[in-house]
Amino acid sequence: MTGREVFWKLANGQVYQQPFTVREGETMFDIARELEAAKFMRAGDFLFAAGDPALIRDLRRARRHSKASSSLPPMNFPGILRPAN
Repeated sequence: MTGREVFWKLANGQVYQQPFTVREGETMFDIARELEAAKFMRAGDFLFAAGDPALIRDLRRARRHSKASSSLPPMNFPGILRPAN
């Protein structure tokens, strides 16, 4: 599935929620191990996706062309994970 396809699924509410907590200070390698241990996805798949800046560019491009973009929160990718409010 491309970043664009993921964006449109989210924008159209086609989601399946599964809680997963990323604790402050965890690296992408820690996250990858925990995702695999919880049987969400293979660690290598996560690391590949996390290291691919094209996926973020694809999401930003899809968002620019979305009618739903005004109702979505801003997309900020500062390079760190921020705690949820």
